[in-house]
Amino acid sequence: GCGDQLAKWVVNGRPDLDMYGYDIRRFCPEVSKNKEWVDQRSHEAYAKNYALVFPHDEPLASRNMKKDPFHEILEAAGCVYQGGSFWWKRPGEEQPGSPEED
Repeated sequence: GCGDQLAKWVVNGRPDLDMYGYDIRRFCPEVSKNKEWVDQRSHEAYAKNYALVFPHDEPLASRNMKKDPFHEILEAAGCVYQGGSFWWKRPGEEQPGSPEED
């Protein structure tokens, strides 16, 4: 894992594997500089490390950090939001019984 590669990096001057996928700097700078997001996402990633993976499971960290101007309108209309990227949530589906179906 990362610990093994970090040890090799310290001892040998470089890891054996490409560690880019584990580098938090691969996220946009705005995200990786936000301590709240880093703390939430790191804790969640650690907690889910050995957890079962379920379809449509989305990260809980950083929900509602950014909302578009239509967020409340769509939510009131029955929109179920999906997790997004870089804090933005995106509309996913409508719940049965939403105002459009009544």
